[in-house]
Order: sequence, then structure tokens, then C-alpha cells
Amino acid sequence: MIKKFANVYSVVKNCDSVPLHAFLNNDQYSFVIDSIKVGSTEKVYINDLQDYKIKSDTLLFKVDHQAKKYTFQDWCSSRKQRDEGLAAMLSEFRDNKIWPCLQRNYRNLPQLFVSVVAIKWRNELYPIYGSSVEKDGIFCSTERASCIPFGFRTFGVHINGYVSIPSFNNSSKFIRTDNSILFNGDKGYAKSEGKLNIPPGNTLKMWVARRSKTKEMYPSMLDQIVAGGVSAGEDPSVTVIRECEEEAGIPELISKRSVPRGSVQYLTTSPNTTATYQPETQYVYDLELPLDFVPVPTDGEVESFFLIDMHEVYDLLLMGQFKPNCALVIIDFFIRHGYLTPENEKDYLQIIDSLHRSIPYPGPSR
Repeated sequence: MIKKFANVYSVVKNCDSVPLHAFLNNDQYSFVIDSIKVGSTEKVYINDLQDYKIKSDTLLFKVDHQAKKYTFQDWCSSRKQRDEGLAAMLSEFRDNKIWPCLQRNYRNLPQLFVSVVAIKWRNELYPIYGSSVEKDGIFCSTERASCIPFGFRTFGVHINGYVSIPSFNNSSKFIRTDNSILFNGDKGYAKSEGKLNIPPGNTLKMWVARRSKTKEMYPSMLDQIVAGGVSAGEDPSVTVIRECEEEAGIPELISKRSVPRGSVQYLTTSPNTTATYQPETQYVYDLELPLDFVPVPTDGEVESFFLIDMHEVYDLLLMGQFKPNCALVIIDFFIRHGYLTPENEKDYLQIIDSLHRSIPYPGPSR
């Protein structure tokens, strides 16, 4: 087994990679709405924002270069006006190829935009929270593809799909992993037996997904059985049911059994750059699946599914096979289910701290 990471804490910091002081003290411009900071934007985008005009004569943003912050013009004070202004601007930026991150073709782009070339127009709106006026707390909504350049906080759901195998069962009825696929044909592969604490009782195995090789971001890497972004106006539980059906063919009769287990929060950077900060919150759910259920790729996002034991999951984490934020969700699962403990993991508390970062941007509230 060839390790990419020396230990579990290194896996965590590969995703939660931005210290708070770096996040709060940088050369980026703060995006402020009603005195609430909602994003952090690289200077390369600011000229486009300050020059953009609605209907050729009305500026959408006002920029304070001395304070390094920007906000909507005074006329753009309602949610409807913000939604419409952002939609018009981003559509124009897409059509005129002003922001390549909004395009579908990413070849031969300037190095300037390398941080976001893996994003594409999604026709999916993400919420920007912080309003004390709107009942749902949403200032406005924006095209998902724009969240990285704006530096908005984003929200998603990740579902740990697993089966619980009774100790008296020989598990002959279950799908077995072809290790030659997961471990790149390494015939010398041996499980890291003894490195995880194995709680008494039933044996748990986890369903993992192999992302499609055509995915723009992290192609062919391993993922949760189901994961997806929470759209504007959608509760996380609704996202769970929708994504389960779309990605893995899990019917609502089963997916509605998903149990919320908190969240994982981290401060990371956009792929291929250290400059564009991305604060993310993932709602975590556990879903115990029937022993005879087999997920099926349905929307082209996933190439295949595998059912593997926790030692194999652990090894794949250290090999760097999992998409970075998915690795954090699995480590959280290991901690909650007693596989990682203060006794067998020297960085136990540091790991927990990094899995639950405080993010200084607003989120939903009831």
C-alpha cells in the first residue's frame, strides 16, 4: 500500500487547509450586504464587478478600494433586486466569456483563472444568508458556479451509506469488493488490521462511490454513496431524498430513514490554488441500508459503487483515494462510531477541532 498521507490528521488538513488568521486577514475584498460580511473575493474579479452596469447605465456594485470591500448600490436593496441583478450580471459574464468559471469549455484558459476552471454553469441557485428582514434569512441567491469567485459559504449534504452485518452471518450474500480495482491491482495490499478500534457487536461495511471519470472536479476519486449541494429554499432533508434517488437509485422509502448526525465544517481553498478561500458546511447523515440493497449509478455522476469494510476505508483514506471533503465526513463517522478513539489516535482532539471549524459567515437559522 502506497500512502499519500502519514496519518489521519494529515488527511483532515488536506481539506481544512486555511488557518483562521489567514482567512480573516488577506488581500481579498469583503463582500458586504447590510453590514454583514458574506464573501471574500480575489482582486482579479473586482474590476469586472465595479464596472458592470444594469441596462448600460446603472452600476450594480460600489467598491471601496481603501477598505477593500464592496456591496450592492443603494438602489439594489431588496432580495428581488439582488437576485435579478446577480442573475443578469452572471448571465452576461457567461455569454461574453468574462468569467471563464461560468463556461462549459475550459481549454486554454489564462492562468489567472486556473482556480475555478473546474466549475461550470449549473442552473442551480445557492443561498446567501445573513438577512434579518427575510423570514428564511436569505439576502439573495446566486448561480452555484459563482460561489467560488465570490467566496460565499456553501452548504451540502453527505450521506454515509452502510450495512450492519450480524456477527453470526457469514456475509456470503453481500457484494464483495474487488480490491484489484480499489487498490490499483496492488497484489501486495494487506489491510491495516489493528489500526482501528473495532467496537463490539455487528460488523459495519460502507458503500462508497467511484466518481465518474468525466467529472470536472476530482474525477475517478472515491466519494460518499450520495452527496450534493443544498439549493436555495430547500431543506437538507429534502436534498437527501432528492440526491439519493438521482445519484444512487435509493427510493424514498429507504432514504427517508437517513439520520442527521450533525455537520462537518472547514475552511479550504479552491482546487489548484491557495488564494480563493472556500468556507463549506456539510450536513452529515447516516443511512443504514438493507443487507440486500445494491445502489445503482443513475445520473452519470458515479461510475460504480463498492461495499467495503472499515479497514479498507481507512487504508483508502491514507492513500488519498477519497475526495478531500468526503474524507472528512468518513473520519467523522469513524469518531462517532468508535473506530477512532483518544487511545488509538494521537491527534484525536485536533482532528475533532478541524472537523468542526467556526465559519465567520452567516448560515440558516430558524
